[in-house]
Amino acid sequence: MLEGFSPKVFLEKETDASFGECEIDEKLAFVLSNRGIRRLYAHQCEAIGKIGEGKNIVIVAPTASGKTESYMLPAVLAALRGESVLVVYPTKALSRDQLARWKEFSLLGVRAEVYDGDTSDYWREKIRQSPPHVLITNFDMLHFLLMQSRIFAPFWKNLRLVIVDELHTYSGVLGAHVSNIAWRLKRVCKMHQNVKKLQFACCSATIANAREFANAVFEEEFEEVSARGAPKPPLEHYVVNPQDESYTTAALKITKELGRKTLVFCNSHAVAERMGVMASDMGFSMLAYRAGLSMGERREIEDKFRSGSLRALATTSALELGIDIGSVDAVVLAGFPGTITRFRQRVGRAGRKGQKAYAVYVARDNPLDQYFAESAGRYLQGETERCYVNAANEAVSQAHIICASRDFPLGDAELEGKRRQLAADLLQKGMLRRWGSRLIPSKDALRFVKESGIRSEAEPVEIVDAHTGRKMGQREEHMAIKELHPGAIYLHAGVHYRCAEFDAKGKIAKVARDASAKGHYTSALHQKEYEALETLKEREVFGRALYFGKMHIKDTVEGYALKDSYTQQTLARHQLQEPLVHEFDTLGIWLDFEEEGHIGNFAEGLHALEHVSIAMMPAVCGCDPAEIGGISYPSGAMAVYEGNAFGNGATAQIFEKYERVMQMSADRLEKCTCEKGCPKCIFSSQCGNNNRYLDKEAARKIAKEVLKGGI
Repeated sequence: MLEGFSPKVFLEKETDASFGECEIDEKLAFVLSNRGIRRLYAHQCEAIGKIGEGKNIVIVAPTASGKTESYMLPAVLAALRGESVLVVYPTKALSRDQLARWKEFSLLGVRAEVYDGDTSDYWREKIRQSPPHVLITNFDMLHFLLMQSRIFAPFWKNLRLVIVDELHTYSGVLGAHVSNIAWRLKRVCKMHQNVKKLQFACCSATIANAREFANAVFEEEFEEVSARGAPKPPLEHYVVNPQDESYTTAALKITKELGRKTLVFCNSHAVAERMGVMASDMGFSMLAYRAGLSMGERREIEDKFRSGSLRALATTSALELGIDIGSVDAVVLAGFPGTITRFRQRVGRAGRKGQKAYAVYVARDNPLDQYFAESAGRYLQGETERCYVNAANEAVSQAHIICASRDFPLGDAELEGKRRQLAADLLQKGMLRRWGSRLIPSKDALRFVKESGIRSEAEPVEIVDAHTGRKMGQREEHMAIKELHPGAIYLHAGVHYRCAEFDAKGKIAKVARDASAKGHYTSALHQKEYEALETLKEREVFGRALYFGKMHIKDTVEGYALKDSYTQQTLARHQLQEPLVHEFDTLGIWLDFEEEGHIGNFAEGLHALEHVSIAMMPAVCGCDPAEIGGISYPSGAMAVYEGNAFGNGATAQIFEKYERVMQMSADRLEKCTCEKGCPKCIFSSQCGNNNRYLDKEAARKIAKEVLKGGI
């Protein structure tokens, strides 16, 4: 199969199930039997037992391992005892998908309902009037529910068990929001006279530090349960490294040749949209599935794929999670997703019905993709990454202190450590005010609370159709200046738009349909500067000081490159009339490479080394490639920063494992067969200079000397 692509082929053998012994309530066993479940896996029994003992647990489980029953059965028993259960899924689509599973227990008298942004006003009112035993939501909605806690008073008073699915998705700055929401949830329950201690049951993909991560996010002690007992189907892995065409073109040709029900995973919504258009040009039907589509659009696509009328989907991480879209025979990865954890999650979507499965990894021309393409063992048997969280992110914590004062007036005794200091700052700024002995939000703060969400640290940029005024979505400012600057091409539901206006002050980007943009995309040209503000940690690596701490970043978009969608070649460069600037304080690492006269083109070599090392970092810290950035100066200074204001915690992981980053970088520079540099080693699609001023040989020499303890 796929002979025309000269793939490397690896077989992952089928594994049998390992069953456990545990008593199941007869009523629950009857419901399970209707699904064909008559025995539970060993890890399911272990999880049920620990929840029954009142312990907080985190279940580390690959896709299709039966994790749902591990928490669902104890939750139903809690509901039958008259206790409330809160279930938090990461997406609205997954909540609705899982609701059907919860509804199966309605014959026992257990009522479950979804309350989120897609719930109609009519159903919201019904749920508020009569809260269900099991309330299903997401952290975005829970954030607002806590500020209206009085309308759910009976639910909070009886809440005992909190279930959080797909815990690993909250790595980074979103985890800081989740940690603060958990603090507020405990407080709200206490204010509603709930004398029970909340118990948490979480599920996560296979990550290296699940227990430690759960402890950090919820500020509780957890026990880990590993899902080793689930069976796996036989899986054929194919590694394709395109030589004469783009990875997107190769992925589409492979999908067409497979002819099976296939998910094509893309690493951005722009690529998913672009591939949907390209598939049509190549004579087969493939739709793009991503966040940002309406519920109706998502449901329609899911139904088409489930029924088989649509055989291929180009998707982002939106389908990486456990949504039931029917049988999937094959998964095509259009590029390495950045981490082994995400790789395994995506591949795990195939063969869930027990049939033989196929996974095709199509490597992009970038250093990390090539590093893993060279050796499948690096991701098939490699160590999974760690999740990370900066729960003390000041911008996030301040926002939630304001929200907590809206939940219930805050008493001084409730604020400890850093929160006490942040509350004092908010009081001084006029965002909080005294109400007797307590703190409540000011009018300005109430406006902030009404508009605030948990997906960004600042007000996002709204994307608006310039002709109709229709709101099409939103992007965080640091991404918007690169993707929605004047002249930028924006794809939405397969339609090409061109950005006509970017209002930085009003936070609005106006886009208009542009058929001439088909077959093209744009890439921002930008310059970055950093200033180290405060050193928090310091250690020696390869004979030089490596620093971790606070830094200030200035990112200036000066223009953009127009590129061909099929060849990814640059067709033209354009300058903006007015540069777009985004400045923020964040966390990062920095170090100095003293220039050596015997290494020619040192500045160009350091720039190239920065590119390849940044590309390797997601495999070390588990972050999304878009969450970090790099800067190097001709003087020898180099920095890596976190893309969110006040930081997400990624560089703290990189700081501890910088030696591995440099070793991986040197390995890639040595093994890439090009002469002067290419996308497989030193070229970066994120480069603000469009990959100018690079020198591969100088980078190789710098890396080699660094590993020897020189420079």
